Amino acid sequence: MTVKEFFKSTSFKCICVLLTILLVCGIFLTVMYGLLEVTEGERLQRAVAKVYAGETVEIYGKGADGEQTLIGADEKAPQGLISESVVQSTSTVNQMYKITFPDSKRVDYLVQVTGTGGYSGGTVTCWVPVQMNEDGTAIAGIGKVSIASNVGQSFIGKIQDAMLESYGPAYEDGKLYTPADGFVSAGASLSSTAIDNAVNGAIIYVKSAILGIVPGGQFAGFDDPHGLINTDLSSFEAADGVVTYKIVTKGSADDRNMHPGQFTLTIIVDATKTVDDIIIDDNGSTGEYGKHMYGINNYIGKGLEYFEGLLGDGWAYPSDGEIITGATESNYNVVYACAYAVKNYQNCIDRAGGNN
Repeated sequence: MTVKEFFKSTSFKCICVLLTILLVCGIFLTVMYGLLEVTEGERLQRAVAKVYAGETVEIYGKGADGEQTLIGADEKAPQGLISESVVQSTSTVNQMYKITFPDSKRVDYLVQVTGTGGYSGGTVTCWVPVQMNEDGTAIAGIGKVSIASNVGQSFIGKIQDAMLESYGPAYEDGKLYTPADGFVSAGASLSSTAIDNAVNGAIIYVKSAILGIVPGGQFAGFDDPHGLINTDLSSFEAADGVVTYKIVTKGSADDRNMHPGQFTLTIIVDATKTVDDIIIDDNGSTGEYGKHMYGINNYIGKGLEYFEGLLGDGWAYPSDGEIITGATESNYNVVYACAYAVKNYQNCIDRAGGNN
């Protein structure tokens, strides 16, 4: 077949028709993509409408000059109040917007944050409305949390509104949310953990970015061999050679996703670097843990050598020993907190400016 015959053939005509169809379809898809594309601005507006259903709000982001700028409904690519992702131990903060209410002085910070710890190592990304008090000096509460997306959470549909609405009424300054405290949805416990981590991440970030409270600032550089102390929530005071700790554990003996939840303890260490008093303010255990707890009064008068004798190498969760009593993990939290308190006694005295 010659070239002239090919151009007159049915095959050539079919090729031309197919190319024309492809061209028309390409143009059509390009036009439709432009018409149907959901911009970042539109995603934000949808998220705000879901979180603040029925309320009139104004949204502020960060302009090119770094100043807060009112974001209108037609904005195409607003920026959050943060310029890059902020990674914490169990969450990543992606965006944050200032929300105001024209009819009141109320101010919220709406934080988009991804929580880790979901099923099979997956994540849940949430919009968390962090509500401020009237003068903006403290967090007043948490609004209804909204799930934006998830990775690998096949049971995410089991998360009920009741759980997403439960964070607000239970908000307490200085305390994080844990499944052991009831922040879990039946049938989706690991997804619930990821949501807890997302909400906690939003709280910690607002405290840092807006209120200037540096997470773990008091305990920066202190020795925490196995990383069980939640320094974001813990604190201490030093006076007259006595250190009074408010210690919050992370609520898991190690990385095996074990119970119990976080413990909150008041531990007093005197100048002899021994425990003078200890109180369990809040236990994260389940069931009748008290029946199996080693009497905490037995820890009074004990120093670092004693507590390290109860712990494993590197203060890791021990496989055997005196603290296995039927509430091993709860006892481990208490022993670890005591060891941390006596080990870091001098650090507290030095940081407080000497023998205060």
